[in-house]
Amino acid sequence: YHDPLITIEVCRQACLVIPQRYYDVGPDWQFISKQIDFTVVNLNAFTDTEIAPPEGILRARFSNKRERHGVLCGITVDSELTIDGVSAGTVCGDLMFFPKGTYQRLRSHQRKSKPLDGTQPQNVPHPVDPARVGRVFDSNVTIGDSEIAASAVGEHRYVAIVDRKHPCFFDHPLDHIPGALVIEVYRQAAIATATAGGAAPAAAVATRCEVQLSDFAEFDAPAECSATVIDQPDDGRVQIALALHQFDTQIGSAHVELDFVPAAESR
Repeated sequence: YHDPLITIEVCRQACLVIPQRYYDVGPDWQFISKQIDFTVVNLNAFTDTEIAPPEGILRARFSNKRERHGVLCGITVDSELTIDGVSAGTVCGDLMFFPKGTYQRLRSHQRKSKPLDGTQPQNVPHPVDPARVGRVFDSNVTIGDSEIAASAVGEHRYVAIVDRKHPCFFDHPLDHIPGALVIEVYRQAAIATATAGGAAPAAAVATRCEVQLSDFAEFDAPAECSATVIDQPDDGRVQIALALHQFDTQIGSAHVELDFVPAAESR
């Protein structure tokens, strides 16, 4: 299968383009999403035929428009991706928009409330073996093992790898760890935790991802992800609860659902 999580990125880019065209959002405005809910409707729609790339259409409906002094500051999106006329997946979320100056004042105020000393971690954590998270190259691994051991209740910990030279996650300047990287940390932490008992990581497909982003993840300090399997029935579908931690505080959470496809179908 093609990676269904690409649907979130397609929706993210649509949520940048459409408001600029129809809601007078400036190209230099900051877009923030605090909630993202993604669901695969039909996994077979993402099948890789190895003949041609799939052609999809994303339809987005915007509602719950909020304004401040006549300027858009928030909106809700419900979107659906169809591939070859078949409903493949949905992405819903709530968005906030900030003019450049407003965003800079917000970030300055928030950073003052955190124990920041102006320095950034010098060493990038060593990535886990790519095979543990269904990857081939070290450069595509976003988690490393934490010094915190697995707990008695089954919680596993991982350090987020923030490589600011990565061409995908950092293709433009940012002042915080981007949501796309946070989601990939959640996905890989879910796979590493769910497959600790022997399942094949390469066979894991994320079919649901609910993310809450309650605060900015800063570059100035390590961020860690906790993951706990909360349901593992016999049908090959696993539910994992996750959280992101920084400065000894939980700054985000997620619920990821993984399906394990037969090896012959996994490419």
